[in-house]
Amino acid sequence: MILLDIENSLREAGFEVIAVLKGLEAIATFDREPERVAALLTDIRLGDGPTGWDVARHLRAANPTMPVIYMSGD
Repeated sequence: MILLDIENSLREAGFEVIAVLKGLEAIATFDREPERVAALLTDIRLGDGPTGWDVARHLRAANPTMPVIYMSGD
């Protein structure tokens, strides 16, 4: 529910949103088209697999100045 609320709020504010649920999916999505990603908003807990911290490290390895916002639904 939190993801949907944030996604809708960002779209209403005029942002293009790529929403995914798992860390591996986020990394794969970025790797396919890194030029589409201008910033990362991530939960720090993404279930099994890479965490939000891991996703951010991966994206920042490709773009060290990428803005990252960490959050948690906990």
